[in-house]
Amino acid sequence: MFSGLLIILVPLIVGYLIPLRQKSCIKSY
Repeated sequence: MFSGLLIILVPLIVGYLIPLRQKSCIKSY
């Protein structure tokens, strides 16, 4: 049950953090 939630949540969290990092990098330049 918990492993199933991880499989769903991890891609969502990663997909949410990567654009934030790209935006912060663009703003810093």
